[in-house]
Amino acid sequence: MTLKKLEHEGGGSWEDNLPYVLFAARHTPSKTTGYSPFKLLYAHSTWAPLDILYDAWADPAHVDWVEELPKIQKNLQAAWTVAQATEVATQERVKIKFDQTTHSRSFEKGDQVLVLPMGATRPLETHFSSPHKILGRRRDLNYLVDCRKRRAKWLHRNLLKLYQARNEEAPKEDTNS
Repeated sequence: MTLKKLEHEGGGSWEDNLPYVLFAARHTPSKTTGYSPFKLLYAHSTWAPLDILYDAWADPAHVDWVEELPKIQKNLQAAWTVAQATEVATQERVKIKFDQTTHSRSFEKGDQVLVLPMGATRPLETHFSSPHKILGRRRDLNYLVDCRKRRAKWLHRNLLKLYQARNEEAPKEDTNS
């Protein structure tokens, strides 16, 4: 998508734009991690284009970089702009897909909740503990839960599940049919 967009907007073939797109993708810090893929892989920052040009200027056998510099800057800027737009579109698409499968959990003071024990050693065998009462709320994420024998604790909503008591009475079947 990015190569097609650059080819359409800036001209030139995709082979000419490929190094610039790859550079922009590998060296642009991600908004989610704050680091570029290059830095995460090699644990140090990459050389910037001016660092490369400095080495090339030191060696007179290289191409005339004074003429090439504006072209490189233009291509890098175009690749960076397209990479940023693609990243924003991808993040929005992923968020929409994620939001389709999630539901908001909120509790009110006095609600009965089940508590997932923290530090469970076997994640597939975890069980919620018996019902506890919500005593308070801090914003939408943290709730003060009465832990009976211990002090009340502030717990994140991901550790809580609304308690629904079972009806002791079995549902009556319709005998008219």
